[in-house]
Amino acid sequence: MLTLLKNFKLSSFGVILTVIPLISLQKINASNYWTCENKYGFVSVFKINTYPVSVTHISSYDSGNGDKWSVNKPLQVVFSNRNIVSTVDVLVDEEVMYLDIFNLQSKSFISKETFFDGSEGITQFYNCQ
Repeated sequence: MLTLLKNFKLSSFGVILTVIPLISLQKINASNYWTCENKYGFVSVFKINTYPVSVTHISSYDSGNGDKWSVNKPLQVVFSNRNIVSTVDVLVDEEVMYLDIFNLQSKSFISKETFFDGSEGITQFYNCQ
């Protein structure tokens, strides 16, 4: 009987050691899909991982003309803390760079466009769900 109880404790301990890392990995790799829209009806979808921090631009849609883009491009994270994630997306062929600042608390982001010649494009504010 003592041997049976000892084996039960060992197997229970083994199950616990197996389950806890699986639960922890799910929390560590937690991600959210954000659907974000600006005041002009332009919609972008992002996948935001909180740990480790990463942002992927999934797709965009222009409701004004019906154009859709499947992007699936990871953005370069240049800064992150508990509430803010900043990313840079450089489009060499188009000679433009986008700086995006995501506010994780308010589920919003600001996108600033800058051209390689130094001129600035538009700055847009997005609300996300």
